[in-house]
Parts: sequence; structure tokens; C-alpha cells
Amino acid sequence: MTAIRNRAIFAAAAATALLAAGCGSSGSNPTSPRGQVIRAANVTAAAKGYRFEGTVHVGITGSTSVSFSATISGAIETSPKRAAVNVSGNVLGHSINTSERISGTTYWISTAGLHNASRLTNKPWLRYDLGQTINQLGLSDLPAESSDPTQFVGYLKAVGADVRPLGTQMVKGVSTKRYAVTVNLDNYARLVPAGERAQARKSIKQLTAVIGTNELHMQAWIDDHNLARRLALKLPECIAGQHVDIDLSMDLYDYGAQTKVTLPPAADSYDISGLVSKGLAAQGGLSGQGALAGALGCGSGG
Repeated sequence: MTAIRNRAIFAAAAATALLAAGCGSSGSNPTSPRGQVIRAANVTAAAKGYRFEGTVHVGITGSTSVSFSATISGAIETSPKRAAVNVSGNVLGHSINTSERISGTTYWISTAGLHNASRLTNKPWLRYDLGQTINQLGLSDLPAESSDPTQFVGYLKAVGADVRPLGTQMVKGVSTKRYAVTVNLDNYARLVPAGERAQARKSIKQLTAVIGTNELHMQAWIDDHNLARRLALKLPECIAGQHVDIDLSMDLYDYGAQTKVTLPPAADSYDISGLVSKGLAAQGGLSGQGALAGALGCGSGG
């Protein structure tokens, strides 16, 4: 059971890293459906802050099969970019009810409500540097300035031509237009400065190898003020010999300045970044960027 738990944890950590690799922006006719989605991505990103709530489900199949679901809620402040998150759900048969703090690519996870956390440390917080996982997966050249739960707003900036209006819908009492969008990851390389495009193409190639496609399919609900009110994303991935399916749905509301997010002090935090990196290497055979494509294939599931 320990081996199953470790594979699930390390695959989930890698999946989180992939979600944190947001994309850039591009120009488009602002009156077209594509232009409206890109504008909403930019306007939402420029907001002072907002609250959010939603659900996430992760299913992992391969040599072992596990799944976990959770509801998440909290608040984002955009300058500086920080998040306070509450998480509740069921992970590997254990109920969790805990809180997180996020700044950049660093997570702090409260040990209160985490099963068997006391076996690891008596400190109240676990600290995890997501940037190490991103580097280990060979995705360091993709932007990952923040890993808050709504980071996939950034994917909307790289939508391709396939943007389909799906009518109108009320979201938490606000009238919205609903869109089905296809994010083209290849667009990203064309959005960065010319001197960075070669490396960006390399990183996109690596990311595409992990998820098995250069497209992401999302839905977005946008209000009359060009703010995203709901986002949904389904993402299949291939990580450390495991098939990982991620299904997220998120509502955004109460736009405006939020209460300042206070980060835990170092003395109260136990850093698990090294443990996660060692686990990824042991479970997936990761040894740096050059080994990414071979190490993350979903062939034998071994």
C-alpha cells in the first residue's frame, strides 16, 4: 500500500506542476469569440483579487489505480500574487480537511487534518517548492510565476481558432456567456520575445510529450465586464508510467481587493521538496530534462 500511495502522490505532484505552467497572450479581433476570451483572460489576470470555489478530481491508472476528489475554496490577491486555500475531500481512503498558503511556486500545507502527518513532523506546516518539480519534469522554461488553483486562467490567452459560443448562463447570480475553447500550446512559442522562442518551442515539445497532445480543451463563462466567472478543464496526462486524468471546475467571484494572505514562518514549516523530488526520480526514473520523454511514457505502467 505504501508503494501505491507514493506513486499516487508523486504523480499528483507532477500533475500539479503541469497545471502551473501557464501560457502567454496573443492578439485577436476583440469582437470575435476568440478575442473576447483572450480579453477576459487579460482582464481577469489584472484584477486586484477574487474569491473562488470549485472541485477537482484526479484519477490515476496504470500498474495501480487510485483516485481522489476534493473541494477547494479561498481567495487570491494578485499583488503580490498569493493565495489562501481550504481543501476538503478524500485522498486514498482518508478524509482531509486542511488549508494551504501559496506564494509563487511555493506551497505551505497545514498538517492539521492530514492523515499521519505527525509521523513526518511536529511542525504545523509542510512546505513544498513546486518549482523543483517543474524543473525536474523539464518544464522550467515555461512560465510558472504562480501556482494558485486558478492559474489555468492563463491558458485562455493561448486559445486557437476553435472557440465556440454555447449560449448564456447564470453563475452565482451573474449573467455570463459560455464558451468552449481549444488552447493551442504551439501558440505559446509565438507569443514570447524572439530571443526566447527556440527554448519555448523545446519546452512546449516536452509538455506535449507528457500530455500526449498540443491541445487543451476548456470551457469558460465570461460576464459583461470581461471577467471569468467559471472555468472548467479536463486534462489527460502520462506521468511516471501512470495515466492521470484531471477534472477541474472553478467559480470566481467577489472581484476586488482581498484580505492580505500571511505566509507561515520558516520555523513553523517542514520542507518536503527534496522528498518529492526523490520520489519522482525513484518512481518515474526522472533524471533531468533529457530523460523526460522516455521516463514519463505510459507504456508498461511499471
